[in-house]
Amino acid sequence: MKRISLVVLVVFLSCVPIAKADTMTSPAYRLIFGNFNMTSGRKSGATFSLTDTVGQTAPGQFGSTGSIVKSGFQYLYPFEEFSFRVDTLDVNLGQLTPNIFATATQTLEVTSKGLGGYSVSAFEEHPLQHTVTTATNIADTLCDVICSETLAGSWNATSRFGFGFNISGADVPADFVNASYFRQFADQSASETPQVVMSSTLDTNATGVVTYKANVSSTQPIGTYQTVVTYTAIPGF
Repeated sequence: MKRISLVVLVVFLSCVPIAKADTMTSPAYRLIFGNFNMTSGRKSGATFSLTDTVGQTAPGQFGSTGSIVKSGFQYLYPFEEFSFRVDTLDVNLGQLTPNIFATATQTLEVTSKGLGGYSVSAFEEHPLQHTVTTATNIADTLCDVICSETLAGSWNATSRFGFGFNISGADVPADFVNASYFRQFADQSASETPQVVMSSTLDTNATGVVTYKANVSSTQPIGTYQTVVTYTAIPGF
């Protein structure tokens, strides 16, 4: 019986927008976020806790269509923590046997506090590709009836071939109805748009479990296949 060795390499990018402000320096000092004000700091009493900046130029939230600017030191206080972690960067589906599903899992962890939530998007570099004969690949799954990079579908029939993923957790898209629903990854080589796989507008510690799944026919050429999946995590602000 034919067997196919399949390796999925997974990397991630944690991306945080950069806020820029003037930094004033001389041989004797360095002022970051330089500003002159009348008073500022943390104040507290038996029944309250307060941070303030009095006299700062143009503080507040300003917005127009497509943009929001939060100006002033007070907006820095809530930016407590943002992190993104994956438990492994090398996901191996092992030896594939025709008409038998092979699966492997990976865990994504996001911490977003005081940042207006987060989103995690994903895409694949290309479909699973033969490492020697690069024109040969394992196509992205179409599931039992139909699925795509934007819509999950049930995938239980071993007569349906391809590569796809499921993700479970509190912050995943609603079309992942249960563990049998899968999507394709957005394909960068076909200019498909990366798709959100986890998101929230709340302060959260969230976990998503990704299940990678592959199934091949008896005519699939033998060899090692691989792709790179990139996850991008962005705070909400």
